[in-house]
Amino acid sequence: MIKLYYSGLLMLLFLSIGIAQANAQTIPLDSIYPAKALLADLHYLDTLIRESHVDPFMYSSEQDYLYRLKDAELVVQDGLTFYEFQAVVAEFLIGLQDSHTSLNLGALAQRYRQNDGLFLNMQIVSTSATDHFVLKDRTGTLPEGSRLISVNGTDFQKVYDAAMRMSLTEGASESGILAITDAIAIAMIGLWVDLKAENEIRVQPVNAELERIQDYKYPGKTYNQWNKYNKKLPRKEPYVLTFPTDSTAVMRITTFSDSKSGKYYRFLKQSFKKVNKKNIPYLAIDLRHNGGGKGQRMEYLYGHFADPSKRLPDNIIAKQSKTAQHLHKRSFRGLNKFILTKLMKKDEAASNYVKIVTLPEGGTDTVYYNEPYHEMKRRYEGHVSLFTDGLSGSASAIFASGFKQLDLGPIIGEPCLGPIGGTWGNPAPAKLSQTGTLLMISTIRFNATRGFEKDPSPIEPDYPIQPTPANIFKGIDTVEKHWLELIANGKITRRK
Repeated sequence: MIKLYYSGLLMLLFLSIGIAQANAQTIPLDSIYPAKALLADLHYLDTLIRESHVDPFMYSSEQDYLYRLKDAELVVQDGLTFYEFQAVVAEFLIGLQDSHTSLNLGALAQRYRQNDGLFLNMQIVSTSATDHFVLKDRTGTLPEGSRLISVNGTDFQKVYDAAMRMSLTEGASESGILAITDAIAIAMIGLWVDLKAENEIRVQPVNAELERIQDYKYPGKTYNQWNKYNKKLPRKEPYVLTFPTDSTAVMRITTFSDSKSGKYYRFLKQSFKKVNKKNIPYLAIDLRHNGGGKGQRMEYLYGHFADPSKRLPDNIIAKQSKTAQHLHKRSFRGLNKFILTKLMKKDEAASNYVKIVTLPEGGTDTVYYNEPYHEMKRRYEGHVSLFTDGLSGSASAIFASGFKQLDLGPIIGEPCLGPIGGTWGNPAPAKLSQTGTLLMISTIRFNATRGFEKDPSPIEPDYPIQPTPANIFKGIDTVEKHWLELIANGKITRRK
């Protein structure tokens, strides 16, 4: 009902070939748009950002913003194709360092899909901007952990560099932009490589010398073909509880935005009941690849460890615009509006939501959360740890911020997609009229503290750990393995 979303941002990462649905107008993709049309769209984009975004100059100055806009204007002087212009817009938006303000990549992939585009059915992980490995191949064709070298004779590094131009980041998160680029580079590889029904993929197996580079024949299929194929594979649950040893438990939560909210809350209640019944002294909350979602779900999890007076977020800054109003109209109407304004007017969360959605156009306001979160019947009292990676974004980044600030336990893995001060949210859809380019623009700012920090540095783990090709090949979770070693060596303690 109270729809304050940190993000649907990683819905656009269609990693399992689950491409976000969008209405895309039919435009010949190889047509050259004239400079006049492209410049008009860039000027309108500038207007949209200035009117709708809470603070577009938070992590970069207005002068830098204008330099990047000028660069974009120079690039389009001779005209560009549709996809070439998408890259220009994406590269300009990356400068905002706001993962919620970007191209609507799901819609872009949908357009490629509607033109009978072919896809590969794998997942990669990059340990740097130049080191790319096969993390998961759903067909079983490629040795997992192998270094990816080329696809149909095209150097994969060229593909990756092109994909990075269309990626996004939050603050100065290097691991975040790599993780998102990993998804884009594979899910949309057909933009840069001519995929066929049978493709030649060159890899270097784990620990192999250069002369042992191997070529594999790999199928290229349409979205519908892969979707049918993947439905036959074992289903990957969004919430999983495992017990690696008699004294440890790992609670893996891959999203805060799954459509079945009841399933999420049942999972947490049943999981904490099992953990407490077994008297498990060491618990890890695994938010790797969790791109965010609904703030209420995140805070409910947080409440199992933190004092109820420690709210997440602490406050929200909102800006009203025509773009934001269009978003609010979807939920603030009819019965929902009546309940929020009449029956729940004394509820702080509902009251804050109403303040946000009823701001006058052009208005900005900050709403605070002062009332304690509801007390858990039984909070977890053991030694808790947190696993994060470059895709732990939005609501997951806010969770990591609270976890870090209260020093609840060690964070293990990679820096998450976001800084300790907060993140953006409620991305509203927008469209550029000349090219039909679809965008998402943040309309609110979630702050984890009242210090309104503007440091873009990502939340650093206490124990930085990356996946290694050898462990990927062996099916070993490098982060979980290191956590168990820390426990065995007496390095994990409950701090507060």
